[in-house]
Amino acid sequence: MKRTTKHIDWTELQRLVKAMKEDGDRYHLLIVLQSLTGLRIGDVLRITWRDILSNTELSVKEQKTGKIKRIAISDALRDAVQEEYDRFSYRIDSEPIFMNKRRTKAVSVSYVNRKLKSSFKKHNVEAEQVSSHVFRKTFSYKILEDNNFSHEAIFKVSRLLNHANINTTMIYLNLHEREADNIYRGLKI
Repeated sequence: MKRTTKHIDWTELQRLVKAMKEDGDRYHLLIVLQSLTGLRIGDVLRITWRDILSNTELSVKEQKTGKIKRIAISDALRDAVQEEYDRFSYRIDSEPIFMNKRRTKAVSVSYVNRKLKSSFKKHNVEAEQVSSHVFRKTFSYKILEDNNFSHEAIFKVSRLLNHANINTTMIYLNLHEREADNIYRGLKI
């Protein structure tokens, strides 16, 4: 059976971002980007400083689907990127935000995942499986929680994740199991 990444609690995510930021770990910004946009890591790693700071909307051609995704840039996202931009002195606006040490290209997904595993361990964050994908799942669950796990929220998540059909979203969020659990819990004699 394939193991899937699970979300982490939003409060725990906020605690992790704060701790990493206090440590000067610039990868807190990657967590912010993924958690506020729901983008896959490959798409986040292509984002440039200019994409966020010079626009009101982020337009990304998703690597996996080839679909164009447009995301309104929130004040929280812009402020987080601006703060890191101001702190990070070796930057070129047209370069990806997360450049490798040689500044030849964006860092790799495997490098990001190693950094995240280290950060989770350092800051005592529990997760079944640590990878960058946990933040896309956390984004999805935040939307569901904020909307009381309504059917409407599931459709919102499906749209925001660019899933072709709602069944993909249901499987992605493991909602079939949640719905069954709720039915069992609601039964009375």
